[in-house]
Amino acid sequence: MIIDAHTHIHEHADDRLGRPATTDDLLRGLDAAGIDMAVVIPLPGVASNDYVRRQCDRHPDRLAPLYTPEFDDPAHTLAKLRHYAEHHFLHGVKIHPRLQGVTVNDPLVRDVVGFMAERGRPVLFDNFPHGRDLDNPALLPLAYHRLAKEFPTATLVLAHAGGHKVLDAFMVAKANPNVLLDTSFTLDYYRGASVEADLAFVVRRMHAGRVLYGSDFPSCDLGGYLEHTRRRMDELSAEQQGAFYGEAAARLYRLGRESCSPKMSPTSYAVTPTVTADTATTR
Repeated sequence: MIIDAHTHIHEHADDRLGRPATTDDLLRGLDAAGIDMAVVIPLPGVASNDYVRRQCDRHPDRLAPLYTPEFDDPAHTLAKLRHYAEHHFLHGVKIHPRLQGVTVNDPLVRDVVGFMAERGRPVLFDNFPHGRDLDNPALLPLAYHRLAKEFPTATLVLAHAGGHKVLDAFMVAKANPNVLLDTSFTLDYYRGASVEADLAFVVRRMHAGRVLYGSDFPSCDLGGYLEHTRRRMDELSAEQQGAFYGEAAARLYRLGRESCSPKMSPTSYAVTPTVTADTATTR
């Protein structure tokens, strides 16, 4: 099974660059690329939590929604998250610090991480250094080292594997068994740069199950990104390939399981971490 663990859809027909980005566009792209399932991530101002959930509910065998905390309404952020978790299966949440104007140091972000840790569900963070806040240390991969230490039962996923800071993201994941990486977008953005080789190195060196495949559709073409990734990751073992291209995402986000019922209690679908930290002496 191949799972794209990082995609988006837009409530309007095209994304801001004019690329097809509807649910039907995503499904057609999955079919053409031979991808079985996709994790679909809400994006403030682009696609709301409710819209993404409703679209995924139409295709539960192909699409699974994440939830994005509504930090623009801080007095009700946790209440809205709790309400969602009580009425829908919570595969995980996505926080986009640059877009949402928050950092890992904000108390409300830490409250969300604690909430998710109690329920055994992962928190995906955008971790692509870019734009006007490029020099903000609270947005760089190393900032998540302390967060992982302070919330050892939380599962944190660094989206885009830290972008050009991929080796920092690698070291954070090596030091913390509760930190995973996803490889979306970075291979395309840094095509031809040394970052490509660094990311391939990271995926090879991490234990199977610690890195997830993703494209960041519609920013990247589904089939093109998968083909590009396969070329760059051609040295993975069979075990690494199975985990990277689908098994790790299925386990992490609880995909394709009959147990994904909104009526389950928080503890009934908690996931016991099965990954281990790499150590400098062995890797």
